[in-house]
Amino acid sequence: MNPGAVPGERENREGILEATRRQVERGGWGAVSLGRVATQAGVSKALIHYHFSDKQRLLSAVAVECIRRIENRGAAVAGASSSEDALAAFWNWLQEELDQGDMRALLQLARAEDDKVQEHAKIGLAKFRALVRVQVEHVLEMLELSPRIPVVLLAEVVATLVEGLAVRHDPPGTREERSVVDALWLSVIALAE
Repeated sequence: MNPGAVPGERENREGILEATRRQVERGGWGAVSLGRVATQAGVSKALIHYHFSDKQRLLSAVAVECIRRIENRGAAVAGASSSEDALAAFWNWLQEELDQGDMRALLQLARAEDDKVQEHAKIGLAKFRALVRVQVEHVLEMLELSPRIPVVLLAEVVATLVEGLAVRHDPPGTREERSVVDALWLSVIALAE
C-alpha cells in the first residue's frame, strides 16, 4: 500500500482477506472462489486482482493475516499473575483461537497445492506452536510445577491437541473443548513435580 492510497482501499483489502479466510476456514483452500470472495467482500473481482495479482498471492496474504492475528492475541494474553489467572487466561486464549478460525484456516492452507501458500501457512503454524510453548511455560511457572518431561515435548502435545480441536471445532453451545483442555491440564499436573 502506498501512503497516498485511496480512502477505503485498506478496508477493501481487509474485507477481501476476511471473506477469503472464511471460505478457506469453511471449505479448504480449494473452495475459494474469487466470485464468492467479491460478493462477500462487497467488491468487484477486478478489485481483488488490483490488490492480489493471483489466487496464490491472495491465499498467501490470508496466511500472513492469520499469523498476525494469532500473534496479536497471543501477546495480549501474557501477564497473568496467579495460577488461577494463568489457567483462565490460557483457556480464554485457546477459546478465542478456536472461535476466530485462524488456526483452522492455517491448517487448511498448509495442505494447499501451491508451495508458497503452504510455506506461509507452515510458518504460521510454527509461530503458533512457539506461542503455545510460551503459554505452557507461563502456566507451569504460575502453578510452580516442573514437568517430568521436557517443556518442548509438552508444548508439542498441547499444540497438537489445539490443532485437532481447531479442525473439528464445533459451533458455540455444542462444545466439549473445555473438558478436553481440562483433562489435558490434569494430565500435565499429574506429570509434574
